Amino acid sequence: MKILYSPCHYFFTNRFGSEFLWSYKIIENLSKIDDVEITALFLTEDIGSDDYSVDSDSIKIISKDGKLNLPPPPYNFSITKMANFISWYYKKARRIMREEKIDVIHHLFPFAFDRTFNPLIFNLKEDLPFITGPLQAPQTSDPGVKNYKQIIFFNTVYFPLKFLSRKTLKKSSRVVCVSEESRKFFQKTVNHENIEVIPCGIDVGKFPYVKRENKNTIELMTASTLIKRKRIDLLIKAFDELSSEYTDLKLRILGDGPEERNLKLLTRKLNLDDKVIFEGRIPREKIFEYYKNAGIYVSLSASEALPVNLMESMSTGLPTVSSINRGSKELIRNNENGVLVGDEIKSIVDSVSMLIEDKNFRKKIGSNARKTIERRYNWDVISHNYYRLYSSLITGDL
Repeated sequence: MKILYSPCHYFFTNRFGSEFLWSYKIIENLSKIDDVEITALFLTEDIGSDDYSVDSDSIKIISKDGKLNLPPPPYNFSITKMANFISWYYKKARRIMREEKIDVIHHLFPFAFDRTFNPLIFNLKEDLPFITGPLQAPQTSDPGVKNYKQIIFFNTVYFPLKFLSRKTLKKSSRVVCVSEESRKFFQKTVNHENIEVIPCGIDVGKFPYVKRENKNTIELMTASTLIKRKRIDLLIKAFDELSSEYTDLKLRILGDGPEERNLKLLTRKLNLDDKVIFEGRIPREKIFEYYKNAGIYVSLSASEALPVNLMESMSTGLPTVSSINRGSKELIRNNENGVLVGDEIKSIVDSVSMLIEDKNFRKKIGSNARKTIERRYNWDVISHNYYRLYSSLITGDL
């Protein structure tokens, strides 16, 4: 089975989370299947990670800009740079398709709804399967048009992109969504029979189950980019109430971002400087130690598609409290493998207090969380789901 990922992502890297890591893990795990050969087109191949390697002879990585030591995200691309990348992978893919027998073409990442398209849809043979995804439902609405320059931009760029983006989805043999919530969103554009739900996951071997000893103190933890959507301020306010009841309680915040200064000012205003620890950005290879030492993980994000940090914490058996959003509803069965809370501080405080007070409840939640991740969000399982999808499209056995 010859698979062409065109494109696979901007960057081939295993150092960063979310889509960066997902594209790496999908092709890495698929390459372990005996009859699979992979050609993947990227903008840049990252050589910055100590454990970076592609050992399999069945993977061919082709990158437009070669190999570089990438700085951490976020990355900002000009329209010109993105257009050049699209033009490059289109021409490269066309040449590969002429010279080799390709069984499946897969547009993996990036794909932003109404913003991204793949020009290969205009040159596909009718019997050649073309897959798009995994896709996440957008978390924010389209930006409003505020002045005449934006009106010109939207009329000349946005609306043609919207048309081409939706045409790419409709021409796809299958559109893969990461969750049932995302499926519901894309059913407005794509026939539901052409949508497949295959979640993204984590490396359960790097986030093993931890038997947590009964400690005199329990530490709360959260890990995210410090932006308003993550609502770390709400967590700090809830922690303020918790700390008055549990005087030894600590809150450890991993990550950095534009809200860091405001969050530190809030912490100081509430006299929590000695109880709230800002760790900053933590390298992915070191984050397990924080999960291992924590007692409860808390995420109060306003919206998520399929949150990686939530999956990582659950994989280690860390009892998890989360606000209700698309991602948490997909991952968590309330009071079974995690705890879902409302937006009110009282709801958050009551749920965390319940976990602090009841060690058997913590153990049950953590054990069930690990089972959930092993069963459904394990890269070995996910890669075989992709393999079955490819095979069924190639043979027509749908």
